[in-house]
Amino acid sequence: MYVTNEDSISSSEDVKLKTRFQGQVLVLYAKIPLRMETFLNNLREACKQAYNQPITVKWIDEEGLLCCFDELAHPGDPCTISSQRELDEAIRLLHSNGEAELNVHVFLGIPPLPGLPCYGEDKTVYRRGARRWKKFYHVNGHRFQAKRLNRRVQCFFCNDYIWGLGRQGYRCADCRLCVHKKCHRAVRQPCGDNNNGMIVVPSPSAPVISPKFNGAAMERIGLDNHAFKESEIEAVQQQGLVERRSGDITAKDSKWTVSLNDFNLLTVIGRGSYAKVIQAEHKKTGVIYAIKIIKKQMFSDDEVNF
Repeated sequence: MYVTNEDSISSSEDVKLKTRFQGQVLVLYAKIPLRMETFLNNLREACKQAYNQPITVKWIDEEGLLCCFDELAHPGDPCTISSQRELDEAIRLLHSNGEAELNVHVFLGIPPLPGLPCYGEDKTVYRRGARRWKKFYHVNGHRFQAKRLNRRVQCFFCNDYIWGLGRQGYRCADCRLCVHKKCHRAVRQPCGDNNNGMIVVPSPSAPVISPKFNGAAMERIGLDNHAFKESEIEAVQQQGLVERRSGDITAKDSKWTVSLNDFNLLTVIGRGSYAKVIQAEHKKTGVIYAIKIIKKQMFSDDEVNF
């Protein structure tokens, strides 16, 4: 049986295959008992290779439990899965160790001699954190990828909203279908059957601006921040009204927004590998806030959760 945690294999009839191939991580779900021919065909299909393309599959044997099948292997070395016996033993060890997934590496071709590296194989591909891999989840023809959606979207499966910080949901790289992380394995519609799997719903809290310039709507930008009192907003509006009557207002000052210039940065109260949390004081109100500053390059890294 599998260990009962969130990232473990959810069903005793499925095995999660985390495949690394040419800079990508391909997550597959296969039924067991898993035959060697089916195993290789699934990997070729996920890697977009021809059915007759020779491939080499390797698995890291951290404890040396598979060394009995390869005389040249040592604990921690990659072991080749080339027979049904080796595949069955790898899955058995996956269950007995309570691991959530079977991590394999796929290389094109076959090494000329046993023990020699494959084409494109080096030590860096086996080191954690040495490379950044694009991660795809293969389900029913879809290639789901974790995304930070910039619009309010409904899940294709449960019709609930996909929201939250960080990677809110999964989106198919081919048909653009959007689902929750918890719902992506339940999608039964094959990839390509729908024209657009993204249902965009306007957010009720967001300011609505028509394509044409609407002065009344433009003035509301920045006023929907409920962290500030309504009286403060009215005071700013009254001040702007007086400036309009005096003719001293410019286009830049015609709207009231909140920026970093409105705060006094006091001290760093938290720090991490990709962000800092700074204590700040609002200049006008004197209220203390916590501001999280995130590195710009982190927004393009799908492996980071905010």
